[in-house]
Amino acid sequence: MREAWHTNEEKLYIIPQNLPAVEIDNYKQIAKKGTFICPYCKAKLYVKSGEILGNFFSHLHRESCEASKQSEARYNKYEK
Repeated sequence: MREAWHTNEEKLYIIPQNLPAVEIDNYKQIAKKGTFICPYCKAKLYVKSGEILGNFFSHLHRESCEASKQSEARYNKYEK
């Protein structure tokens, strides 16, 4: 998923793409502290990064809530 609730800043946050590896590692460390949560189910989110999907937030063990799945489907449809 592309968006998460940032608990410290109390706002919706979209993770930037094209970040250097050091910045991605910083986001991953921040996420481990519970700073990013799902705006729909309030579950803790993790930061992941890859060549194909880029930078994104993920629920634990890919157990996404239904609302986040629907949001991601709308985002992917819009991108096409």
